[in-house]
Amino acid sequence: MRPMRLSTVLYGILVLLAASTGIAAPARATPTAPLVITSDGSAGDPFAGYSSASFILNTDNGMVLEADNSGNYIGIKTLASSVVTQSDGSQVRVFNFTNFTVPLGDTVNVSGSLAAAIVASGNIQIDGTLNAGTFKLGNGIGAAAGGFLGGVGAPSDGAAGAGGGGGGIGTVAHITDPCCGYNQGSGGGGGGNVSSGQAGGAGTLFPGGVNGTGGTGGNAMFNLNVLEGGAGGGAGAGGYDCCEAVYGNNGGQGGGALLLETPGNIMIGTNGMVAANGQNGLQGCGGQQNGGGGGGGAGGTVWFDANGTVINRGQIQAMGGAGGAGPCAAPAGWGGAGSGGAVVIDPLSIENYGIINVSDGNGTAVVGGQVYTFGQDVLGTGTITGQADIPEPANWIMLLSSLGILGAIRHRIRRDPRAA
Repeated sequence: MRPMRLSTVLYGILVLLAASTGIAAPARATPTAPLVITSDGSAGDPFAGYSSASFILNTDNGMVLEADNSGNYIGIKTLASSVVTQSDGSQVRVFNFTNFTVPLGDTVNVSGSLAAAIVASGNIQIDGTLNAGTFKLGNGIGAAAGGFLGGVGAPSDGAAGAGGGGGGIGTVAHITDPCCGYNQGSGGGGGGNVSSGQAGGAGTLFPGGVNGTGGTGGNAMFNLNVLEGGAGGGAGAGGYDCCEAVYGNNGGQGGGALLLETPGNIMIGTNGMVAANGQNGLQGCGGQQNGGGGGGGAGGTVWFDANGTVINRGQIQAMGGAGGAGPCAAPAGWGGAGSGGAVVIDPLSIENYGIINVSDGNGTAVVGGQVYTFGQDVLGTGTITGQADIPEPANWIMLLSSLGILGAIRHRIRRDPRAA
């Protein structure tokens, strides 16, 4: 267990500041990982001996699967792991490594219904790709680790996205005489990281107008006490094709949730990537060409917790998925873009020489995600892209300044535990 904690006295400072500004006192939150676990090293360093290979780290059963020459994944071992239940009842699969290394050329897809915590007793080095978002799995899509599913299309209004603030459903197409035309459904709303996306507007009679487009995802409202994935996008609304009802298209799955925790350093190499992106909504083409496109899934969560330094020379991504294209017959009925996710960096020091990207599914910061550093400066020449600009009321200024001070105090506590 690590000794650095904010004391009751420091929390009292926050309460007094909140009272002086006339706002409600914030819930006490110590800026450390939601799961503070020391690795026993029981899983070793399973990927260090491989090169140019693709793996799945399954959060449902703790198994490692390796891709063969045909692209099929075959189970090779089951790692020692445990399942931890969080305060909200959700569960996280915890893997205990010595060092954790993803070599250059390797891809490790962290997949399953549970979020994942990779806890190492030594350092964490990512020179390949560590992905907690969706990925291609045979003819289908592999699940993001702990990401919420997107909405499932139906012949009329699409079904709402599952869990965690899924995007709004598309509105059913206007029905005047479904046997004399192609009444098309609107797109589904994009997923929000926690808050809901907006529903799509109503579709219109083809070809007499423009179909409704799905709303964007909600702004990221991240919970610092729980490790959770992004919300799924809403389904597009169904339409009609000469009396025959057609389904709306499915929303994309939200990005997964991944915690990297170590008493040492976390290093992402020049060609390395850690990602938890939302899936794109399905397009309104093919057999569902008159159904609205699905909303994009929200970006997930990537959390770095280290007693040493986090150095990024590659890429860290928690991007929202794009909305699915509208019906093939007309450029309309698109799903909304998913919101960006959350990147949380909580080390002794932070150096960024690469790219941190939390953009929404349109590649912008309009409903982009957030990068949390608890008041610590980010050193280096790298960039942070897509961080949402959420204006704060004037009476929050003193409180936010105090959080920066607390970050500096906590930084000193980490260097000298006797100061706690």
